[in-house]
Amino acid sequence: MYYVYPSGWTGKLLAAMVEYVDGVCPKLVDDAVFGSGLLDYKEEILKTHSIVLLAWDKKSGWNDSTMQQLVMKLQKFGIPYEENAMEQYALKVVEKLKANVLSKGIRRCVGIELGGMAEDKHIGLLDDLLVEIFGKNVLILYFCGFIESYKRILRKIKNNNIPALAVCLSPYDLAMVDFVDVLCKVSWTLKNPSVKTIEIGHSMSDFSKMDLDQYEEYFDDLCIASSDFYPKTKPQMITCLKSGYLAFDRTCAELVGLGSGGGGGIV
Repeated sequence: MYYVYPSGWTGKLLAAMVEYVDGVCPKLVDDAVFGSGLLDYKEEILKTHSIVLLAWDKKSGWNDSTMQQLVMKLQKFGIPYEENAMEQYALKVVEKLKANVLSKGIRRCVGIELGGMAEDKHIGLLDDLLVEIFGKNVLILYFCGFIESYKRILRKIKNNNIPALAVCLSPYDLAMVDFVDVLCKVSWTLKNPSVKTIEIGHSMSDFSKMDLDQYEEYFDDLCIASSDFYPKTKPQMITCLKSGYLAFDRTCAELVGLGSGGGGGIV
């Protein structure tokens, strides 16, 4: 039996990664959830000689202080644990997905990061347009940083018969991905040097007062909504794309859809 501790957003992410790699749905341990705390599972874990997988995203550093407290609890009760489980399973997810992609022999492969904010509206209609233009000749890979994004996109893939695969992966582990032709990101994290990386962002940002010199290792192209938002300075290797704000395309499409039913339009 697998145990993931705790069951916050990183815990749910890790649990989904474990299920994808090993085909087993782990038990989520969380001291804030009645009946699911470490004390509730302590005897069961020790009796079955199991190891607790810590949902510690060390690359982000977001939950370092919390995880250090949980490590002390585990040590107090003599429960074995793996504190590098996030990175270990990220590598396993990438390796399994890469093997799956290569086995399909698809010539075009585009990665899209789903960061979870605002139901991922920030990618606009990007994936829909890729399918419309290339059809089955493109394989879309969704990299989901939140379990909610993962569940939503799995429904979309199934309902719309999209040529796509989806996995859960922390945005800080996207640099492991080296087998896509292009990766479209919403997070500002390190990129893989061998992969063309486009930063979509997750808002209509004004870069006019921003120095991009320190972000050369984050992306190759930066989407900007308007020439008024062009960055103050940037390295030669970064290209600015006047793409507009992709979320507006999705919003407009939704409004048109509301209006097409008669009586439901917004004026």
